[in-house]
Amino acid sequence: MAQTSGNKNTSTRWLLMAGFFLVMWALFWSVDALVMYISLGGAAFCVAQYLVKTWDQKGSVQRKYPQQERQADTARESLVDLFKKLLQTNPGDAPQKKLFIALMVGSVMSFFVLAIILNVVFGTTDEDSVAYLQRARDFYYTSQYDSASYYYQLANEEDPDNPDIYVEYGNIFLITDRYEDALTQYEKALAIDPRHSDAQYNKGLVYYEQKRYSEAIKVTTNILYYDPSYYHAMLLIGDCYYTQNQLDSALRFYEGAYVNNYKSSQLTYMLAYLYDTKGETGRAIELYKETLSLDSANSDSYERLSELLPPEEGNWYRTRAAQIKQGTNW
Repeated sequence: MAQTSGNKNTSTRWLLMAGFFLVMWALFWSVDALVMYISLGGAAFCVAQYLVKTWDQKGSVQRKYPQQERQADTARESLVDLFKKLLQTNPGDAPQKKLFIALMVGSVMSFFVLAIILNVVFGTTDEDSVAYLQRARDFYYTSQYDSASYYYQLANEEDPDNPDIYVEYGNIFLITDRYEDALTQYEKALAIDPRHSDAQYNKGLVYYEQKRYSEAIKVTTNILYYDPSYYHAMLLIGDCYYTQNQLDSALRFYEGAYVNNYKSSQLTYMLAYLYDTKGETGRAIELYKETLSLDSANSDSYERLSELLPPEEGNWYRTRAAQIKQGTNW
């Protein structure tokens, strides 16, 4: 009797452990796929042990009563003999039905556990990589750079041949002024894809921030050989030349970005200013007016137009410039 009580307690413990694993799965399934697999696999294993212990307990009780059909030596029957008996048993025979159900449940559980193990051992990591990358981006766009760095590292480990991950990871270092670390990441991306435009552009941007203008121009110009419409590269090269007071070269690249349909008030104002400096007044007036169509609060454009246009037209721009500077409405 004491042995039966011990078996019962053991089977109960297995059932409680199964519940524990299910609680772990419910709490931590979103943390990592491996945690989910381990929790479900552990629950399945514990349930299978519970069924085995419960069946052993019932078997030991049955062996104490001679009127039961099963004798003590049936426990040593081979699996083939057991299935032969099952096939010869009537469907209404309750003990055999229970045995059959137990075997079916055990088989299903075993298959489930095996599937989980195989998935963990041989499963692809693409989904993990995507999940890590998405989390990294979420933290990046909310300026939580330490957390973003952690998940970019995990994404790199899962997918080390993806140059985009290195570029995005390098951008964190660029934003936080860790330029050498940023260059390291961009170089890794370019080692995988030498024509990766974003990696080359960001590398040039690092050089620009370090005031290494010649190197910035060289690396950024490479992009235009195979991607001549990459206007970001044109803008950066223009900035490098403008910073060095090489205005004609700056104008050429700014104009290239403009021709490639990049339109912003900053660019049109810069173009207007450069043409104005060169004495090409007509083109400058057009660009100053285009600047105002993109940014109606640009007081410098109003003021300069008031000086370039005839007095009867320029007076209106002069008045508007004064209103903007004073913060008054029309």
